Amino acid sequence: MPPTLVIFYAEQGICPFLEWIDQQQEKAQDKIFDAITRLEMLGHELRRPEADYLGNELYELRIKKGHVNYRPLYFFDDAKDPKTGRLLSRRAVIVHGCTKEGAVPTADINLALRRRSQFFQNRAAHTYVPPQ
Repeated sequence: MPPTLVIFYAEQGICPFLEWIDQQQEKAQDKIFDAITRLEMLGHELRRPEADYLGNELYELRIKKGHVNYRPLYFFDDAKDPKTGRLLSRRAVIVHGCTKEGAVPTADINLALRRRSQFFQNRAAHTYVPPQ
């Protein structure tokens, strides 16, 4: 199984997920980035309690710090060879971050799905590239 490359969704060069994570406490940020590392290592194999499928090809990382539930939302963009169907690369695209009490709010899911659609319309324009 090839490793999973985790990338971040961008709008006009800005990464909404990284802006959200900057607003979280430092210890929560550390736990979120640890979960992202697990996603890189395990990709599609990552399961509860660390990740869960939300439907419509959208997933969540499940992080709890104190009484707060942090939920980075992501989807997979696996590139396959059109002739052989062989997997060329495996990517997870993190499109949104939110906190929740019960279920992930519908508004957050809809935003993540809209961003997923935009990403597939133009991958290059919606892939975050850190400033050099």
